[in-house]
Amino acid sequence: MFSVQSLNLNSIDAKSPKSYKQKANGHISKISPLTFQQMADSMPQLVWTTGPNGLPLYYNCRFFDYTGLSSTKTLARNWSSIIHPDDYSQAHRQWLKSLKLNLGYQSEFRLKSSSGKYRWFLARAYPLKDSQGHTVQWFGTCTDIHHQKRMSQKKDEFLSIASHELKTPITSIKNYTQVLEQIFVEKGDLQSAHLMSHLNGQVERLIKLVTDLLDSNKITAGKLDYNFENFDFNQMVSSVVDDLRHAYHHNQINLKLGDNTNLYGDPHRLSQVIVNLVVNAIKFSPNMYPVNITTKVKSELVVIAIKDRGIGISPIHRHHLFKRFYRGVKASQTSGLGLGLYISSEIVKRHQGKISVKSKPNHGSVFTVTLPLQNPA
Repeated sequence: MFSVQSLNLNSIDAKSPKSYKQKANGHISKISPLTFQQMADSMPQLVWTTGPNGLPLYYNCRFFDYTGLSSTKTLARNWSSIIHPDDYSQAHRQWLKSLKLNLGYQSEFRLKSSSGKYRWFLARAYPLKDSQGHTVQWFGTCTDIHHQKRMSQKKDEFLSIASHELKTPITSIKNYTQVLEQIFVEKGDLQSAHLMSHLNGQVERLIKLVTDLLDSNKITAGKLDYNFENFDFNQMVSSVVDDLRHAYHHNQINLKLGDNTNLYGDPHRLSQVIVNLVVNAIKFSPNMYPVNITTKVKSELVVIAIKDRGIGISPIHRHHLFKRFYRGVKASQTSGLGLGLYISSEIVKRHQGKISVKSKPNHGSVFTVTLPLQNPA
């Protein structure tokens, strides 16, 4: 059943899993097919290997126990018969990309069991390479994450319902505070008006937190609304910056616009991205350092960069910044849920663009968003 003669661990490329490299450094040069099969059969995961072209070579016993399939002939081409129809397209597309680029594969999808029921699995695969760097085969596993996935879905459902229920009364509170502030101003009670202004600011923060929760859950469910149109990008940026200057009048926000250009996208969603990035720059910039914003057109792309001279981001946190609920600082240092950058990243992806960051601790950060002028989506 195992058709590969041996796995030469000394030939594994530096991009391969760390555990393999450790074995290679430990002078274990080869694993016999029988030893590999015994090791794979003892694992709780579904284990599989393919050739460099992606065609199956081996499945461990747990794979057949779970799926109820009798031989690899059933899966000679792909897994379309066992992956949930709603998940197959994305999983297969990612697999083809990994094969083409010779990069590690990771995907979550539902697999059909022998009883016909589906469970969520996390699939990972890595290319095993020879001394010349050529992929000789792929080693993969599928780990059951059904319980974690269901708990995460329940959490998302709760957050979505809670956020939706909170939004209406909070909006009403905001309206009342604005009316009361205006009444105090007309009566000449400036002290009370000042207090209401502060209260209104806190309500604004609460509204943003609730909105971020709602948007985050809509993104997870694939239900975040977009309204694409042609619009003047520089005009949108200027309008957003003017609003931010009014809201953060104690901070210096500099804007340098490049050539005028029309962009096809959702101006409301992209303004969300700019607001998130600029507010973050202000939040993490002590001593009232200025925030510098620039735009430019490069080929068929528009680029906006937000630069600050704040506390910066360590390399440890930099690679996780755009993950959901991830916060690179202690909760006591600043407020927030760790959703702003995640939402911004997802909006940029939906526009077929890229978001990146360059940063050095205590030397500030530069967040750059690159967008195609004509979105193919």
